[in-house]
Amino acid sequence: MTMEFYNLVFMQFERAADGTLTPLPKPSVDTGLGLERLASILQDVPTNYDTDLLRPIIDFTSELCGKPYVYDSPEGFAMRVIADHARSTAFSIADRILPGNEGRNYVLRKIMRRAIYHGRHALGLEDLFFHRVTNFVVDGMRHAYPELEALRDFIERMVKIEEERFGSTLSLGLARLDALFATTEQKAMPEYGELARLYDTFGTPRDLIRVGLEERGFAVADEEYNEKFDAALRELQQASVRGGAGGEARAKTKAIYGEVARHVGKRSEFTGYEGTQLMGARVVALIKADEEVAELHEGEEGEVVLDRTPFYAEAGGQVGDTGTLVGANGLHIVVNDTVAPSRASSSIGRASGEAW
Repeated sequence: MTMEFYNLVFMQFERAADGTLTPLPKPSVDTGLGLERLASILQDVPTNYDTDLLRPIIDFTSELCGKPYVYDSPEGFAMRVIADHARSTAFSIADRILPGNEGRNYVLRKIMRRAIYHGRHALGLEDLFFHRVTNFVVDGMRHAYPELEALRDFIERMVKIEEERFGSTLSLGLARLDALFATTEQKAMPEYGELARLYDTFGTPRDLIRVGLEERGFAVADEEYNEKFDAALRELQQASVRGGAGGEARAKTKAIYGEVARHVGKRSEFTGYEGTQLMGARVVALIKADEEVAELHEGEEGEVVLDRTPFYAEAGGQVGDTGTLVGANGLHIVVNDTVAPSRASSSIGRASGEAW
């Protein structure tokens, strides 16, 4: 048997859309030999997951759930997902990438939630567990990467926050998803409008919806899934706006926005035409996981409703503004997006960050 353990790629040209080849200013050579592939060869094991880089994490997860690791089993697959994603999570947070809704922050949130889902769904780990796995990663990697040890407490806190947030919607989301498939014709994929309703009305995470589809044999390419899901979600929300004249009816079907609109009493005053900075704005409401809360803690993500704001809310094809909220005692919040879920009430900024 012959096994390829790496290959060489000679990069010499840039190929244009019409097929034209232009010589690169600095040709180079790349090799596909990665650390894990080399380790699997030197340690004479069949897969990367059997190396001493990943197998200890798998074994630790096996001990947590009290189930043996069997490669060709749903439990074994779940353990590999958790091991791989726990390592990525620990290193990402150490690099100050926090779970969020955009770019690399969204990628981190996605892999964290996938690992947590597999732990609960396939391994029966109902209590918080993922922070224990990332802690184990720090134990194993801290000598080579001392920054992991230096940020151990921060990593654990961020993972706990995300796991708690996701856990609060996971049980309800799974129940809603199962109910939808129970009413769907056998072997038929549900309509995207119904999938979007699970997300918009009941808060079922779209990543969880995607995993549910995959488990039932509906493999959809990322681009196609996101495009059709977003289109269905826009239609659902536009229908909600057309369906009622009151602020609550226009609140993108989420009850919390209607509740906030009622007690705030008026929409946020937009000051963006006068300038992009504003002093003295007042927080009139905080929302976390579809519930109004009294406070948000360091590293948490939530929604902030202001009485006045220079942030333009997503509308008319323009994306919502991003920026920062700065307050007393070193408070510093990163605003990832700004929306107006109820045009009769307040603009809401989805904000995540940490206090410096």
